[in-house]
Amino acid sequence: MRVSDNCLYLAGLCISFVMVIFANAHFASAEIYQYTDKQGVIHFTDNLQNVPASLRSKSLREGPSSLSSQDKKIVDELMKRGAIEHDLQFSNTKEMKDGVTYLREATKKELVDPEELNKPLDPRLSTPEGTISVYREALRAGNMLELKACVTNRYWEKMAEVFTAMGKQKMTEIAKDIFTHADIKKIRQYDSYADFELLVPEGDKKMSYPVSVENVFGNWKISDF
Repeated sequence: MRVSDNCLYLAGLCISFVMVIFANAHFASAEIYQYTDKQGVIHFTDNLQNVPASLRSKSLREGPSSLSSQDKKIVDELMKRGAIEHDLQFSNTKEMKDGVTYLREATKKELVDPEELNKPLDPRLSTPEGTISVYREALRAGNMLELKACVTNRYWEKMAEVFTAMGKQKMTEIAKDIFTHADIKKIRQYDSYADFELLVPEGDKKMSYPVSVENVFGNWKISDF
């Protein structure tokens, strides 16, 4: 499917790439191959076998319409997720630039700032439990940068103003109230996400609150707390 054929193809990506599952939580970035066919259509693929044999040597060369290293990683990750086709096609250079810009912005809005893709994985966020632990300590310390590192962009956009309004002292108090006597129980975990249950004592009962954590390009991020 060409991007120009149906604008809904890109419009649906924000929903689709969040829902699908990673093939592996820690993977090396694959090579993205580029070539232009006889009709002038620009192709990007993560499988060299998709490139016509006569064009394979040319497909490895950088050109004026090549993706940046950052955009290649975004395209690679979304192909792995099954969010975009493994033969991504654009009718011309302008369409390619517009389409990749949309992918970049969608990624930033939903999951993580694309700049983070160029940084090493944070070993503290290599497991859902590790991320929850870092989040808890960041909340106790009122550390906004650490809080942001632990959550998806989608969650941060929803909660940043709340955290700011609380201030450091209030965040510390809330963290103490919530985590001092609370239990966190894992419900389920898959390659792409994990669900937990936060059990907070309230009188003679324990109130249950869901906690969701997503695998975001190798770092686990809280998407709902």
